[in-house]
Amino acid sequence: MKNVNQVVKDSLCTGCGVCQGVCPVDAVQMRIDEYGIYTPQINRSLCINCGLCLKVCPGVGIDYYKYMIKIHGQIPENVAIGPYIRSFAGYANEKSILEKSQSGGFVSALLIYGIENNIFDGAVVTSWDENNPFNPKVYIARNREAVLRAVGSKYNPIPVAAVVKEVLKLEGRYAFVGTPCQIHGMRKAEEQICELSGKIALYVGLHCLKVFNYHYNNKILYKIKKISTDIYYFRFSDKEWRGWPCDMLIKTKAGETINLPGSISRLWPRSYFSSWRCQLCFDKFNEFSDVSCGDCRIPSHYGKKTLKEAYYSGIGKSDIIIRTERADKLIQKMINSNIINVNKSEINNLISSVAIAEKKIGVNYSSSFIRCIGGKAPEYGIKFEIKEFYKNWRNRLLKGYSVLAAGHYYLCYKMM
Repeated sequence: MKNVNQVVKDSLCTGCGVCQGVCPVDAVQMRIDEYGIYTPQINRSLCINCGLCLKVCPGVGIDYYKYMIKIHGQIPENVAIGPYIRSFAGYANEKSILEKSQSGGFVSALLIYGIENNIFDGAVVTSWDENNPFNPKVYIARNREAVLRAVGSKYNPIPVAAVVKEVLKLEGRYAFVGTPCQIHGMRKAEEQICELSGKIALYVGLHCLKVFNYHYNNKILYKIKKISTDIYYFRFSDKEWRGWPCDMLIKTKAGETINLPGSISRLWPRSYFSSWRCQLCFDKFNEFSDVSCGDCRIPSHYGKKTLKEAYYSGIGKSDIIIRTERADKLIQKMINSNIINVNKSEINNLISSVAIAEKKIGVNYSSSFIRCIGGKAPEYGIKFEIKEFYKNWRNRLLKGYSVLAAGHYYLCYKMM
């Protein structure tokens, strides 16, 4: 296997785009395939079989121990959350940022602060295409306005790491905002292209469970009885209607506004429209980033006893997990400058709030399932074990549930 063609055949492609970004002869182009996800298409007349695309591919896996030592200098004591220096729940103090953002606006505030204080020259971000509101686009934001155009989650697979080629041509250093698989690919690319690590000033990792393929977008249109040309504005998650944790917002060219609650927009389709490769990913908390973040779902941070009470009770906060010294220094400056308002998060509360342990252990069983039926699974060089997790009898049922869930996800994926 000399290129990533086999990765696609084995259903291991994450759609990150790093293979396109590193190809020295532009023989790789990311295209949406029949499963509704981005996969690499190889131009055989251009391909020189250098194997670089395969070396950087996160789809085949990533050496957990090797990259933990390389990036963080140690193997994490807490395997559930990965290495960290400290953790917070917080939000941007600037109202215009907070109101536009999906939760606490931390990522936008971080990028704007970094750019305006010359800590980095720009940031790799994703926004929606003005000409096609269902189509995310990747670009380098160099000012406040460009950063704010990228607010909000995009739950589709996006080949963000294809930007490698552009970043290498530019002067300066850049922040990179991405999902775990995208950052895995970038970290592997740094090892193969030495100058790349000097170009990335900060990896901002987004917490991620799974993404939805592009068939899901068509399903949403079907549910609301519209076609794509009817739509001029689309957001997976928007505060306009009820605030955090946000609802889907669609606006038509005819002036109609459509709000879809999360329960009927982004929660039910997960097993039906998710990429199979997402089921085999252990890294929900983006452990190879410098700082990772996502929606804060710890009720006490909202002054509530239950998560149900916390929903729609405020404008939202971000979980912030600082993983490296360079991120820690930058975020401490933001705190001291009153850019963000933060409160300490207890790690155990953070772990339980997003079921990170279940995700990691579930990967073991999903990988075993696919291998048993003759398929391929990524290699991480580790089997995740969290002994404390099994003290709860409900958690001991996870093995059976994970196998059934894996079968369900795989069947749905193949039927697409």
